[in-house]
Amino acid sequence: MVDEFSRTSVFSAVELTIAFPLGLYQLLTDALNKHIFPWISWEDTHYKFDRYDQLPAIYFEQDPILGLQFGVLIWSIPFLAYIFFVFFGLGHEQMNLYKRWFYTLLKPFGISPPVPAPNPYRNRDLRTWWQKLLRRPTHPFHGTGLTESPPAFRRDPPNTPTSRSPVPAATSRTPHPSTPPSPLTLTTI
Repeated sequence: MVDEFSRTSVFSAVELTIAFPLGLYQLLTDALNKHIFPWISWEDTHYKFDRYDQLPAIYFEQDPILGLQFGVLIWSIPFLAYIFFVFFGLGHEQMNLYKRWFYTLLKPFGISPPVPAPNPYRNRDLRTWWQKLLRRPTHPFHGTGLTESPPAFRRDPPNTPTSRSPVPAATSRTPHPSTPPSPLTLTTI
C-alpha cells in the first residue's frame, strides 16, 4: 500500500515531466506565433474575456502549428485531470470510502457488505523486534516478573491502613503492640 507522501511525490514527478513541458510549449508558441499587443488598460485587456469563438476545422488544417497547439491545449487539461484522479481517487482510503457509500445506498434494499475473510498472509507475530531478538513470547506468563510492578519502599508497615488501602481503618488489623514497626519495609504495589 502506498502512503500519502509517496503518492504525492510521484504525482509531483509526473506533473513535472508532463505538465511543465506542456505549459512551456504553450508559452513559447504563444510568444513566437502571436502578436503581443501593448497594454492599454484593464478594460481593454478584459474586453470579450468570456467570449468563445467558433472556428471552422479548415482554420486549423491550414496552419499545422496552430492545430497542434490547439489540440495540445484542449486535450492536456482532461488528461492531467485523469492522472490526478488516478493518483488521489484510487487510493486505499478512497476505495474504502467508495465502498461505504455504495453499501449505504444499497442498505434500504437489504444488501449489506460481505464479512471480510481473514487474511492468511497477515503477520500474526505481534512481538517487537526486541522481543524477537531475545526470543521472548508475545505475552509473558503471569508471575515471571516481567509484568509485575517494581518494588517500592514505604515507611508504613504493610498491615496498617493507608490512603491507598481498600480496607476501612476500623476493620483493619493492627500489629501487636509488642512488635515495633520497622522503619522501611519492602513491598510491591
